[in-house]
Amino acid sequence: MTKKLVQKIIPFIREEGSRGVTTIAIVRCRAASDTTSASIVEALQDVITQWCQESDDGIFCWSYSCGDLNIGDLSQYDKSFVGTHGKALMDKGIHDFEILWLGDVSESIPFDRVLAHSAVLEEEE
Repeated sequence: MTKKLVQKIIPFIREEGSRGVTTIAIVRCRAASDTTSASIVEALQDVITQWCQESDDGIFCWSYSCGDLNIGDLSQYDKSFVGTHGKALMDKGIHDFEILWLGDVSESIPFDRVLAHSAVLEEEE
């Protein structure tokens, strides 16, 4: 019996000492509900290693990254990666892989920021 696939969201963060979190990338894919983020990353490492050995873009990306290919480097080539190695990802249980967002968090908004005008709504009560 085939396991039902569910959406998985994996945040990748860069922390820089006293500055804290400076960069974040959000990865989305579908996998079995019992699949952990760690096992998704392990599968990605296996398939990305293949991609870096077998495709021109992968070989270039590895070289360009100076041997420490991370999510930021992959974000420049994610369409090429999925295009050539999407089947290998699916064989490892990872479907519809995409990097949704990569960016600097210097202008981020706190998670708990109230998104309605409290004072206006409290006046109406």
